[in-house]
Amino acid sequence: MHFSIFRFNYRATAYMVQHNFYNFLNWFDDRAWYPLGRIVGGTVYPGLMITSGSIHYILHALNIPVHIRDICVFLAPVFRFLIVN
Repeated sequence: MHFSIFRFNYRATAYMVQHNFYNFLNWFDDRAWYPLGRIVGGTVYPGLMITSGSIHYILHALNIPVHIRDICVFLAPVFRFLIVN
């Protein structure tokens, strides 16, 4: 996989956390698929972004400050650990 895929997932999740889910679905990302851009809502499976955003929201509601980048980085290894064990 290319690094740009992971970078896009992080940027999309950060956008969803800063704005709301409705704005995320209507977001036109001019940095992806350069020079054309990308309408995110119709071209992405939002499961990863929703999961990361939900974890971020829950941790902040519990007053545990965690950067969304850290959640995106550690989400896959944690799920992998839960599946294997």
